[in-house]
Amino acid sequence: MSRMERQLLRPKELSVEPEAPDAARVFAFWLRTVEDFLSSLREFRAEDDPQVNAQRIIVGCLSPAIFPMWKMRLLMTR
Repeated sequence: MSRMERQLLRPKELSVEPEAPDAARVFAFWLRTVEDFLSSLREFRAEDDPQVNAQRIIVGCLSPAIFPMWKMRLLMTR
């Protein structure tokens, strides 16, 4: 995958107030873009390096206000 393709497909930063009326819709769209981006990365990775660190990519797409909620979610699922 070229640098240009990565830039075009990379999800925008998730920055929405959880209590906002459209938060669920915004999150659902954001999550779909992240899943598509990760899928594209996996397809284009070299055969000798098939691993994609999804967590690092997702954290890079979170706003500072959303990150603490994501971090708490990760700790709760362990």
